[in-house]
Amino acid sequence: MADSAKPNRFRIVLSFPGEHRSRVEKIAHLSRLYRDQSELIAVFLCKEYQAKKWCGLEWRACRELLMNAE
Repeated sequence: MADSAKPNRFRIVLSFPGEHRSRVEKIAHLSRLYRDQSELIAVFLCKEYQAKKWCGLEWRACRELLMNAE
């Protein structure tokens, strides 16, 4: 969890499969620092997302954050 004395670096980070990078980059550039330096995660779910290893890791991190939310 984020250190309460240190503000988050980012307000929003995005998680998506590589095939949709050009579409998502039109919305915002990817930042990997979402757990401790972000306030919101936007996940672009699609059939390719489920098949990607990196997306799976990101989704597990998202679920963990949801399950541990106060």
